[in-house]
Order: sequence, then C-alpha cells, then structure tokens
Amino acid sequence: MLQENSLIMSPAVKCGFAETIAAPQSVDSQIRDFLAGDSHGEELLHAIYDHVLDEPVPDRLKALLKP
Repeated sequence: MLQENSLIMSPAVKCGFAETIAAPQSVDSQIRDFLAGDSHGEELLHAIYDHVLDEPVPDRLKALLKP
C-alpha cells in the first residue's frame, strides 16, 4: 500500500509523464552491449567511474588551474 501511495504522489505521475522503471543491467551485460555496438556505453562509464567524481580535487591541481 505504501508503494502505491508514493507512486500516486510522484510529480512525474501527476504531470502525466512516467518512465518505465527497468531493472538495472549488470556491468558484464553493459560491457557486452557496448562491445557489440548495442549501446554507446554511457551507463557503463557511469557504473565504472562515478565514484571518482566524489573524490576531492588535489590542491596541486587546483593551483595549476588558477590564473
């Protein structure tokens, strides 16, 4: 019952636009799809490298980028 209420209250549903929620692919199947030319690899790159975006920029690099 709780899931139905959260779906009803979703702004996407209220606006009449709701995407279908697909089960996430495993990294293995994403690699296979990319190598087969079935995808552009966007999801694969996010799965592999998104954790790097959380790392702080080193001070030495910041110093190089300052004018």
